[in-house]
Amino acid sequence: YYAKERFTFGERWYYAMELVSGRSLDYHLTRPRTVSDFVHSGLPPQRPLSMVEVTGIAQQITAALEHIHAQSVVNLDVKPGNVLFRRRRLNFLRSSVPEIVLVDFGIARDPNHPRYGELGIATPEYMSPEQASEMLHKAYVHLDGRSDIFSLGVVLYEMLTGRLPFENLGQFLDPTYSLPSPGDIRRGVPKE
Repeated sequence: YYAKERFTFGERWYYAMELVSGRSLDYHLTRPRTVSDFVHSGLPPQRPLSMVEVTGIAQQITAALEHIHAQSVVNLDVKPGNVLFRRRRLNFLRSSVPEIVLVDFGIARDPNHPRYGELGIATPEYMSPEQASEMLHKAYVHLDGRSDIFSLGVVLYEMLTGRLPFENLGQFLDPTYSLPSPGDIRRGVPKE
């Protein structure tokens, strides 16, 4: 839901969302972890997401992005921590793919109505090059749904391989850098 409200500091748009009590995709991703990470934080044991889970989650994130883009909203902070799993009441009826909710529209924009001087800060590892350029130069850049699609690609790569596609800023900025195929990192990932 969204609305426009008059506050003491002026008139602003805001988003209000349901309370989603499930964990985030970030919690379920396979990443290198130490024993103390597991013991002290309650993180799950390392288990890669199945291909059924990856494709089901990816389809849902894609549908969420299609929906918000059709409403002229760009999220600009698509990352595993902003993909929550909705808890189901009847666990015995649940499918193998959890239901997701895309959250955190704190820096979202309407590309048709630019906001000059108000640049939100997203997680650098998931930013599109255009969004990173905006942050580095502190100057407004017209961003649209393609930035979210780039971020979705980073999330998908991480779901498939258990690691981020770019290990450092140099790789991210190098136009000649080519990513290793997910199938080269994780056996069993289909080429397509």
